[in-house]
Amino acid sequence: MTLKTLFSLRDKRKKTAIDYIIGDDTLVHLYRTYKNIRKHGEPEKRLNHYLSIIETDIPRTYRSSETYALETKELLHMFCLYSPVGYIQGHNFLAAACVHFFRGRTPYLSFYLFNALFDNIKDIYLLQIDNTFANLDTYTFAPCVESCLVLFLDFYKTKHPKQKISEMVELALKNFVQWRLFGTLTLSCHLHVDTSTHIIRYFLPCLYDREEFQSKLSALALSFLFCCFLDKALTEESILAVQSGSLTEDGLLAMLDSAENTIKLFK
Repeated sequence: MTLKTLFSLRDKRKKTAIDYIIGDDTLVHLYRTYKNIRKHGEPEKRLNHYLSIIETDIPRTYRSSETYALETKELLHMFCLYSPVGYIQGHNFLAAACVHFFRGRTPYLSFYLFNALFDNIKDIYLLQIDNTFANLDTYTFAPCVESCLVLFLDFYKTKHPKQKISEMVELALKNFVQWRLFGTLTLSCHLHVDTSTHIIRYFLPCLYDREEFQSKLSALALSFLFCCFLDKALTEESILAVQSGSLTEDGLLAMLDSAENTIKLFK
């Protein structure tokens, strides 16, 4: 997919992927700002702190993402120069998807796409970092994770009234939702980077609308939970089996389609 193609692919809102990423800005301004960050970003010493972690995580991302490994590393390096957040594990999936979306071209657009996507889920990561520094004894989950789980368990308990769900099972499920579904926008649930394009397109229209983005993410997560767990015994083993498995492209498309209905449950 070329930049020219992305400029011409208009959706039902009569906008292209580029339109969504630019928002109220211009391509020229975004490009100049990107060059500025590259030239005047934080010192290399700060970047060196993250280099070994990034090098370790990139090969673990997708089996099919080796083609853009260098571009993915470059994006993550840029983000570390740009943001005080630095590199967080899970960034690798998001970065690979953003680079692949532009087929390794126009790195500045991949960078801004990455920033916009991460900005919508950063509270999940920062919440955990804050709790670590506060030395809290309890594991804290984001409110959006809690509300999604409450809704799913209401449906599950109605369908399986006799099954008891232990605290450990609930904890395992919350971990799964927070880090696999919300934390990586479900990107870590499939093997091939090609599939990530569907997820990027799903979120493009709400890149700069935090409320709509959250609704769509919650709807997709709930759709995932319904498809994977609603008809089976909810145990630590079943959660681990889903967590260890991989989502096919057809499976993802079915969940994205289903999310059009589950989103109504959050309104």
